[in-house]
Amino acid sequence: MASTVVRPDWNLENSLYLTVDGKPAVLWFTQDEFKVSALGRQGGAPEAVKLCTALKHVLHAELVNGQAEIATLALKQKAHVVLRIHGRHREGEEEIAQAWMGRLKSAAGCVVPGRRVKVIVNPFGGQGKGRHIWEHRARPVFEAAKCLVDVTMTTHGGHAEELASALDVDAYDAIAVVSGDGVVYETFNGLAKHKQPRRALRMPVAHIPAGSGNAFTVSLLGIKDCRDVALAALNVVKGRVMAMDLASCTQGDTRRITFVSQTLGLMADLDLGTEGMRWMGDKRFIVGFIRGVITMKPCPVKIWLKVAESDKQKMADVFRMHAGAKGGEAGNGDAVGPTVAADGALDGDEELPPLKYRDTDNEGWVEFPEKIIYLYGGMMPYVSRDFMQFPVAEMNDGYLDLCLQTPTSRGTLLGSQDGAEAGKQFFLPSQHYFKVHAYRAIPLAKQGNVAIDGERWPFLPFQVEVHPGLGRTLSMLGRWAGEGGFLAE
Repeated sequence: MASTVVRPDWNLENSLYLTVDGKPAVLWFTQDEFKVSALGRQGGAPEAVKLCTALKHVLHAELVNGQAEIATLALKQKAHVVLRIHGRHREGEEEIAQAWMGRLKSAAGCVVPGRRVKVIVNPFGGQGKGRHIWEHRARPVFEAAKCLVDVTMTTHGGHAEELASALDVDAYDAIAVVSGDGVVYETFNGLAKHKQPRRALRMPVAHIPAGSGNAFTVSLLGIKDCRDVALAALNVVKGRVMAMDLASCTQGDTRRITFVSQTLGLMADLDLGTEGMRWMGDKRFIVGFIRGVITMKPCPVKIWLKVAESDKQKMADVFRMHAGAKGGEAGNGDAVGPTVAADGALDGDEELPPLKYRDTDNEGWVEFPEKIIYLYGGMMPYVSRDFMQFPVAEMNDGYLDLCLQTPTSRGTLLGSQDGAEAGKQFFLPSQHYFKVHAYRAIPLAKQGNVAIDGERWPFLPFQVEVHPGLGRTLSMLGRWAGEGGFLAE
C-alpha cells in the first residue's frame, strides 16, 4: 500500500528492525494491526507505513538461519493474498528477534503447530473454477500458515459423503470444504454415517466458497468478506472451534442431517426452479423470488409445530442480550464448549442422538392455522448473500428458526426485499416467525417442491427436529456473522 503518516502508536517493545530488500525497515504491531515501515532517521522510529494489515491476518513468523520470515494476508485490489516478508535482523539481536516473533504469533492468534486439515474440493463448483479457487487462492494460505493438508478432488455426486463416512477422525483437526453448500451437506451426512457418528460430528467443518450457493460462508464471514477466499481459508486456519446446532430431517424411513435450511412453497420453487441460472450466482435467487411473487402460487400444506417461542420482540431482545454478552471477536484457535447441552454428545455415547419426536406424536404440538405461501426453516442467519432470512438465529441456542409466510399483497412481498440483506422483513406482520424444537410439514397436493439444504426431496410429509450443539464449525468471530442485521442498528 502507499506510504502513510505514522500514527503515535509505535514503541520499541513491539518493534523489530530488519533489512528488507536491502533497505532498513521496522516491523511493529498494535492491538489490532501489523505494520511494516521505512526506518526513520531519528531515534529508530518508523517514518512511513509501507504495509498495514489486520493483526489477525498474520499467518506465521519464524527465524530461519538468521533470516526473518513472516507471512501475512494483505489486501490486493478487492481480495486478500498471501504476502511474504523476508529480512535479516541486526547483528547480535537474534534472541530479540526470536522473542519478538513469538510475541507476534501469540498476539495474532496463530495456531501452532498448524492444523491438520482434510480438504474436500469440488472441482466443478464455482462454474467449473473449484480447482483453480483451491490451488491459487486457498492453498497458499494453508501453506503459509504451515498447515498439513490432505486434498481430495471429488469425482461424482455423493463422493464427499463417502469420504466423510470413512474419515480417520484422529488424523485431522478440521475439514475444509471448497464448494457450494451442497458438498457441505454431503460432508455432514457422511460424518453422520461414520462408525462413530457423534465423535465424527465433533470434527469442525468449515467452508471455502466455490459454488452458486454459499450460505455457510456468508453466515461465517458476513456479507463484506464472504467472497474473499483467502479470508475463508484464514477462518479454517485460525477460527475458533464452535458448537453448532444441526437437525434431522426425516421422511418415511429416511433420516438426513440438515445444517442450512428447509424450504417448501415459493422459496423451494425459486431454489429448485432456478437450477439453470446457476451462472448468475446469488442473483438467481432474487430473480426466482420475483418470478414466484408474480405467480403467487399457494402452498397447500398442514404445519405442526413444537414451539419454544413465538414472540418476535422477545426473540430480538434475547438475541441482543446474547450478542452483548459475547462482545467482539473471539480469540483464535481455542475450543469453545457448547452453550447448550450437545444432545448428550459428551457423555460417551457415540451413536446419533435418538429422535425425540415421531410423526405419530401430537402431545405439545400446535397446528399453524393459516394458509401459507412458503415455509422456511434454518439455523444460520443468511440463506444467501442478499437475504438474511433468520436475523435472530444463533450458532448454538438449541432451536430451529422457522418462518411461515402467509398471503399478502405482491407489493408487500416485493417491498420486503428492500433491506432483506439485513433481515428487515423480520417484523413483517404476515411473516410468522418461531423458535421451535421441531416441526412437521404435510403437503396436501400431489406435486410441489421440497428443498433440504438446496437438495430436492420428494413432495411428501417430512419432519425436522433440532439437535443442540451436535456439530462443530470454525469461527473467527465466535458467533454467526451479521450481528442480527437491522437489530444491531
